[in-house]
Amino acid sequence: MLDFCPQSVTKSGILWGLLWLSFGTVAISQDDVHTDIPQVFRHLEAAYEYCDRERVARVPIRVEAVVNLWYAADQLLFVVTDGTPIFVKLPAATYEAGLEMSPGTRITIDGTCDRDQQVIHADALEIVGHGPAKKPIPVDLSALSMGDMWSRRVLVRGTVECAVFQNDSSYLNLRTGSTGFHAHLLGHWDKQTVSELVGAEVELVGVLDYLMDEFLRPIAFNCRIQTGESPQVLRAAPSHPKLVDYPRLSELASSSTDLPNVKISAQVSFLTNNFVLVEDRGGALPLDASVASQLERNEMVEVTGRLTVPSTGHPILVPRFIDRGIEARRLAPMRVGAQQVDVSRLPLRRYAVTGQIESYASHGNVRDLQLVDGETRFSARFECSDESFEALALVDAKTVQVSGILRAAEHPLNRFHMLASTHEDLLVQQRWARIDAQRLLLIGLSLLALLLVALLWVVALRIQVGRKTRKLRQLTARLNSTQEAIKEGLVIVDLYGNLMSTTHRVNEILQIDPATHSLQFKKQLADCVDRPQGFLKFWERATATLESAASGEFRLRDSARYVTIYTAPVRDASDRVIARLWSLDDVTERKALESSLVQSQKMDAIGRLAGGIAHDFNNLLMAISGNLELARLNGQEGDHQNALDAAEKATDQAARLVRNLLGFSRQSELELTVANPTDLIRDLHSLVSRTLAPAIKFELDLAPDLWNVKIDETRFQQVLLNLLLNARDALVDGGGWIRIQTQNQQLAGGDFVRITISDNGSGMSDQVRERIFEPFFTTKPLGEGTGLGLAMSYGIVHQHQGTIECTSRPDEGACFEISLPRCNESPAEQAEDDTNDEGIEGTRFSTAAPRVLLGEHSQLVRESNATMLEAAGCDVTAVSNGGELLSVYGQDADYDLAIVDLNMPVVSGRETFRSLRALAPQMPIIVCSGHALDVDEFRRATGEAPAAFLQKPFRKSRLLATMLQVLQPNV
Repeated sequence: MLDFCPQSVTKSGILWGLLWLSFGTVAISQDDVHTDIPQVFRHLEAAYEYCDRERVARVPIRVEAVVNLWYAADQLLFVVTDGTPIFVKLPAATYEAGLEMSPGTRITIDGTCDRDQQVIHADALEIVGHGPAKKPIPVDLSALSMGDMWSRRVLVRGTVECAVFQNDSSYLNLRTGSTGFHAHLLGHWDKQTVSELVGAEVELVGVLDYLMDEFLRPIAFNCRIQTGESPQVLRAAPSHPKLVDYPRLSELASSSTDLPNVKISAQVSFLTNNFVLVEDRGGALPLDASVASQLERNEMVEVTGRLTVPSTGHPILVPRFIDRGIEARRLAPMRVGAQQVDVSRLPLRRYAVTGQIESYASHGNVRDLQLVDGETRFSARFECSDESFEALALVDAKTVQVSGILRAAEHPLNRFHMLASTHEDLLVQQRWARIDAQRLLLIGLSLLALLLVALLWVVALRIQVGRKTRKLRQLTARLNSTQEAIKEGLVIVDLYGNLMSTTHRVNEILQIDPATHSLQFKKQLADCVDRPQGFLKFWERATATLESAASGEFRLRDSARYVTIYTAPVRDASDRVIARLWSLDDVTERKALESSLVQSQKMDAIGRLAGGIAHDFNNLLMAISGNLELARLNGQEGDHQNALDAAEKATDQAARLVRNLLGFSRQSELELTVANPTDLIRDLHSLVSRTLAPAIKFELDLAPDLWNVKIDETRFQQVLLNLLLNARDALVDGGGWIRIQTQNQQLAGGDFVRITISDNGSGMSDQVRERIFEPFFTTKPLGEGTGLGLAMSYGIVHQHQGTIECTSRPDEGACFEISLPRCNESPAEQAEDDTNDEGIEGTRFSTAAPRVLLGEHSQLVRESNATMLEAAGCDVTAVSNGGELLSVYGQDADYDLAIVDLNMPVVSGRETFRSLRALAPQMPIIVCSGHALDVDEFRRATGEAPAAFLQKPFRKSRLLATMLQVLQPNV
């Protein structure tokens, strides 16, 4: 017995021994790494000869080799090591790396050696260096046997008989003496270059391997030519005659004349080792079988070659050049009946004939079938492997369709013979219905399996029904939970008004539980609202038709709450109305918010109206004040001075009244400083305490760490004073208490300081409380109040980005809450402006009279201001609108100063300022208006702030002081 034992080998090489006593051992270690390829192969040969093949394993090896051929597209690597040529199989990742290894490249290979496949399986490859390619060995293929010169670089000669061209590689069919062989041109070759080789005698340098049949038996020599090693032409091909191009094969198939050079485009429809048929619509033509190994079935090709007509009578095309890679299309065979075939002239093309199988026999890969179609008998032959043949299951096949080419019958009883190429040309159309013991057993087993499946189906159905039932219960529970979670109360009644379902929210809204009452839901709901008859009419209108939907709003009886009722039909799966849904929503809070919003919008509208009226009043007061000053300047000391003084005082009082209106409309100017309300309240407490009656208790509850706010101290003291005086006037019989509280608040909108002023006076009704912030609204007797105190306070607080709210009931006192946003800055000492404008009263611009461009839309104010400026020594040009002002300046730009009113027609004051600033960048511009000016907003709108701003009405002294300030800033 000889055993293959991979146990005992040293690192220096492969040691093997052969003991031939009772048994022998051939030892090759798989644990050591070997470098001698010939010795490894010899030992493997011995082990292979005396041992079972399955016990011959791969041997670890590390060798240096020289590349004979490297072609990454086909994963080919032929090398020679120590004089031994061998094929190397590399991992796919190595081929995908895009290495460049030309012939002569030296590499190191780590892997295993497999004798059975004569191949090295490489695990890793390393390029050592580059050198010249091995000199090819001249060989005569006619004197070689299959297996000689495998993987070696050889030099062969031959005459090119045919060329097959495709995109990634090309093939040549050559002949040397009586031996035919192939050349595989690796890589992309020029089509014209390859076609010119046909008919020429060439010398090729490449690596020799073999074309194999399906059982891996060598059938022909193959020489692989590396890209760049073009064949050397020893004798050029004779010149080709002019190409005869036939567009259809039907003309060639019927030709009886040899043609020297034709070109066709067709599909390879039939292919065996010794026959090739190409087809196009209307014709078919056989090719010389020498190109069969380079073609594939059903592919489109362009063939250029010589048409010859042998003694058989059918033309044959001998290819010289074949162009592959054309877009393929599947041509179906022509279907004919067996009795329709003309045996006197068998057509050479593919046909599909249907027949019933009488018998079939197999000889290797060849299958012969005997078929009959009615009274016509014919035979068919096709080639396929055992596996594909068994897959057809012809045992019970009755009727089949055979696709192939027609031949003369080999048996006298047959009408014709069909030649098919593969099992794909045999299609089973009908099978025999046979019942035998095996089939009966199969049927019984099938019935048993069917019964088992039915039982399993019933069990599965019960499980599924149970699962669906649980899901339905869960869905019902979720639906009920969802209905209970909805803010609205839901009630479903049938078409007769009877209750079907309800939610707990209905009980919370109506204070009843419909589920515990026997009355209809219609009667229950009508008893809950304050207008039952109105609700009943709404019910009749909503349920007049099944499809209708409606909604209404009702006040609940004995309550100040409101509810919105919505109803709509409920449908089933077939879209039929089966019930009606009633939804109840408590909208009391929403109506209160709507009322508050209406009140806020009304106050804003009144504020805008007050601001507009105040602006017009300011223009009138400006004209009156200016003319009074002019009258005082032009008059003499005497009886009229007292009258002028009285008129000026009245004008000042009117101006203060207008400022109060502007304060309400939030259009007066604020001088904001950082302050702590605690100090202001304490000062105000000291001031007001002396004026209150002894029976009034004035209390303070101030937070010790109150935050700072940014306020206009004078205006804010005025707000607090107004609220305190109103609280004093509301106390009954001159006694009671007034309390001021402060605290810090952290709300969602930020941090705020809250100041609360409350009393226990007579209080207010809801109607009075809703109007207390309206201008000129007062509950005091005629002559005791103007109605602007709380309106002004409302405007000032909102100007500070704060809020003021009042809560009160009759005989329960009132409470005013003021909230101001927190300021994180520290209070800074505010320097008082001690500028005394009165000292400029008599100023005149006598030496250098400034030229002033005055824009004012009010004629009275324009004439008054122009007269005052001219009296002060100014050269004044007065215009009534912005367009006129820009036109005047465009004609004469020699002005020292411009005074622009913001409310001018044609061109607004802001647009006039922007245009004038572009024309005169250095000229100072004073802006005046009856409203307060937001400097930041003005800068954003015009791009620059004015040199100064004057709010109407202003005195002459203020005007002249501002002019001196902008004209002579350093004085």
